[in-house]
Amino acid sequence: MIDGLHVRLRGLRLEDVPEIMRHWNRLELRNYLALMTPHSQEDEEKFIKSTWEGFRKLTRFPFGIETLKENLLIGVTELADIEWLNRHAQVGISIFNEKFQGKGYGTEALQLLLFYGFNILNLHSVYLRVFEYNKRAIRSYVKVGFKEVGRLRKARFLHGQYHDVVLMDILSTEFQLPPELEKHLHEKYQTF
Repeated sequence: MIDGLHVRLRGLRLEDVPEIMRHWNRLELRNYLALMTPHSQEDEEKFIKSTWEGFRKLTRFPFGIETLKENLLIGVTELADIEWLNRHAQVGISIFNEKFQGKGYGTEALQLLLFYGFNILNLHSVYLRVFEYNKRAIRSYVKVGFKEVGRLRKARFLHGQYHDVVLMDILSTEFQLPPELEKHLHEKYQTF
């Protein structure tokens, strides 16, 4: 577990499936996920078990995003497709509980994930893909330090229109925690 100021990153558990499924198949959320098709509780249980296998193989590090105040699971994030030789990984994140969207929880979770990736796993770069219409996510990624590095033009079809997929990345040398979060992590974990 990694505790920030407002959220905690923790391992995913099978007990999380009912809370995830309460939100996961909403069309409004699916518009922002790579996989548009809905899935079942069994599919989600298989996915969580597969993340454990990825963790054992050191190819993915999945986390639940939980509020510190309410101890409520509000989203998921992970470092995936890790290439140890080149020291890079892809990040994915979703704040699936709409009551907690747009309030900075995802930004802090991403900062904690990058702290873990760069300072614990010794990654050098982290990249992501985001749909051009996901303006809120793009603002969050830029705030954390990601930069646009390219586009897959008209690579997403949604509601009768094609949209670009934006490619973004951040290097370990570019990543900076906000001072308050950096101080908190230093005091809590005696780091750097």
